Amino acid sequence: NNSLTFNYIRDSVVGLPAMVCRLKMKKWLGVGCLLLWGLCGLAVCKNVGPEPIVLTSTTEKYAITSGEAWLVLFHSPWCAQCKHLNPLWDDFAFDAHQSADAELTIATIDCSEQEALCQKYGVRAYPQVKLFYGGEVYAYEGQMKKHLLQTFVDVKAGKIDAPKLSTSFRNSIALTGDNIERAISQGVWFVKFYSPDCGACKKMERDWKELAAHAMNGGYGYKVAQIDCQQHNAVCKDTFDITKYPTLLLFRNGQNIGRFRGRRELGYFHPFVMEQLNRG
Repeated sequence: NNSLTFNYIRDSVVGLPAMVCRLKMKKWLGVGCLLLWGLCGLAVCKNVGPEPIVLTSTTEKYAITSGEAWLVLFHSPWCAQCKHLNPLWDDFAFDAHQSADAELTIATIDCSEQEALCQKYGVRAYPQVKLFYGGEVYAYEGQMKKHLLQTFVDVKAGKIDAPKLSTSFRNSIALTGDNIERAISQGVWFVKFYSPDCGACKKMERDWKELAAHAMNGGYGYKVAQIDCQQHNAVCKDTFDITKYPTLLLFRNGQNIGRFRGRRELGYFHPFVMEQLNRG
C-alpha cells in the first residue's frame, strides 16, 4: 500500500530524527544528529524548537525507552476541549524547552490517526494527559493548568514530595429523593438513575466513577451524580418518569437538556455532555 509506505517513511525519516535530536541535543549539541541521520536529520534538528513533538506508533517507543520525562497529550481533532487546550500546551512546551535543565519534553498523540496506540494506553476519552518517565506511564487527573502539570511531573520524577490529596473525588455524588431537585436546580448535573439489582448498572459503575473524577479534575463545569431508584422509587418514577435502568439524564439549572442513549462507556459520556453544553 503506497500510503502506508509513505506514512512509515514519513514517521521514520522525519519523526524519529526529530526525537533523536531532542534526546541528544543536550549532550551532543546536535552533532549526533548529523552523524546518525545526515542532512535530513540535521534539517529536522534545526526545526526542533519549543513546539510539542507529534508522536506516532513508529516513534512513541523511543519516548518511553529514553528514560527522560515525556508529557503526552492524547487528543482528537473533533474534541472541542482539546482545541481549547492547544494554546496552553504550546505555551507549556515553550516553557519546558526554555528551562535550564530541559528534562521534560512535551508531546501530542492524535487518536484519530493513532487509534491503536491510544487503545494501547487505555485512552477512552479526550483530552487525556499521561507522563512517560523511567519506563513507567502515569495518568494525570488534575486541572489543565501549567503549574499543576509541572507539579505532577516533579512529583513523579521524585523532585518534590507528593501533596496530600483526598480520594473521595473518585465517587460520583449520591443524591436522594430529598435533595435531588434542590441539587440539580443550580449548575450542570449528569445523573445516573439506577437500581442495585440492575446488571447493566453494575457493568458501567467503573466508567461512571472514572467520569466523576475526569469531570471534577478537568474543570469541565459539570457534576456527576447518581440516585438509587430502589430506595427513592417515588421521586424517580413520579418526578423524573424513570421506567428503566440505567437512565442517564443531563440537567442544567433544573432543566433536562439531554438523555444519553449511546454506549455506556467513559469514552462516550464526556463527549455527550460537552456536545450538549456547546449547543447552548
